Formats: sequence, structure tokens, C-alpha cells
Amino acid sequence: MYPNGQSNNPGYMALYFHLTSGPNDHSLKWPCPWQQATMVLMDQQSDIRQQMNMHRMITTEPDKMSSDGTEYYWDDPRKVGSKVTASDGSYYYRGPGSGTSTFITHSRLRSRNFIKGDDAFFLFSLEDISNLLVSQPVPPSAVHDDGSLVKAAADQGAPYGAASNLTAVTAMAAFVAAAMLVVAILIAGNAWRTRRRNQEKDDVVIIQGMPGFMEVSVSQAIKSIHKIAFKLVITYCASLKVQQTVTLIE
Repeated sequence: MYPNGQSNNPGYMALYFHLTSGPNDHSLKWPCPWQQATMVLMDQQSDIRQQMNMHRMITTEPDKMSSDGTEYYWDDPRKVGSKVTASDGSYYYRGPGSGTSTFITHSRLRSRNFIKGDDAFFLFSLEDISNLLVSQPVPPSAVHDDGSLVKAAADQGAPYGAASNLTAVTAMAAFVAAAMLVVAILIAGNAWRTRRRNQEKDDVVIIQGMPGFMEVSVSQAIKSIHKIAFKLVITYCASLKVQQTVTLIE
């Protein structure tokens, strides 16, 4: 920690994380794999709802290399670090650091309760997160529940589909009957007007001003409509039967 900051950012507090040597380094795995360091400057506000702590997280990625690409960044501090001698003559090795030179501004540091009674509190934690990199198997209970839901949905879908098909057949039959009735009324009305106006045969109807129509007899028109409607109903029912057969097979 650099309370007064560094030369490139003098108005900030700087904060860095380093690995240091210890008596059990020979039994540890190097480079240091997947440790997450969390550094927290505590806001000493008495009301916890108004606290605004400052956090910084660093993760030791074992594949990270030094800037020149010759060393692992998080390797054994005795190999990649520098020797630090304390005032009492003891020493240790400190590896390269990772952090920020702009952790918090001095003005913000004084504006809240980060410093209270000339005291500031830092919390530090180190957690192994390597288990987060391994894909976790799906619990058997979850797979069983999902299968039950799919089966229940399939079982409920069959009667619902049959009811929907029955409703569709009824609606189609009603539509065809209504269309036949309207066309029959139009043909009969035109035939009556044509007989009075032109004294022509009762069974001839001429529909003028409508492209695509030609002279037809009333009886022939009605027979044609009956045939078309019957074919529509038969075709639709056949398609529904095929659809139900495919559903049952599935």
C-alpha cells in the first residue's frame, strides 16, 4: 500500500498485491494457481446501509507471463521476486505486484468515514477458485425432474391437440355451409332478375362485370359448389387423420 500514491498519480492511494516467500514454499504448487485475493478498505460509517467500502480483486492466473515473457508472473517469489530486508535484519522475497495506482483519491478518502480517529481498516482474504473452472455435473434429481416435466407436457398435449382438431373441423364445416348458402342466394337472385329482364331460360344466370366468371346454369353452379365443398371437407379431414396418426406414432 502507498498512502501518498506514486509519482505518476500523487493524488491517489495506490494498492498492490504481492506473493511473498515463506517456510513452506517447497510444498506449494508453482506458479500459484487460481487464488483470488480481495482487498477492502472499510467505510466505518455506523449505519451499515450507508457504508460504501472500496474493493480490489486480483486473481493469480498460473499461465500469466512477465512483461518480457521469460518468467511466470505468479511463480515462486524466490525465483521471480526481489529480496526485502527488514529493520531487524530479517528478510524475505517479494514477487511482482498487481493492483492499481488509483485505488482511491485523497479527497474521497477524507470525505467519508474511511478514516476515523486516525485509524483505517483494511480487510484481506485469499480464496481458492480453481473449482469454479471445472464443469459441474447436472444433479440426477434435476435430470429426472426435467424428464418428468417433458413427459407430462407430452401426455397433456395429446388430448388438447384432439380437442383443437375437433374444433377446427366444426369451424371448417360451418364456414363451408355459410359459403354455400350465400352463393346459392346470389345465384337464385340473379336468375330471377335475368328471367324478368330478358325472358331467357330460368336456369341461366349471367354475372356481368366480374372478370373470370361466365354463363352457367343454376343447377350446374349448385352442383359444382357441392362438389368443391365436399372435396374441401374430405381433404381437411384426411390431413387431420394423418396428423393424428403421426402424433400417435411419435
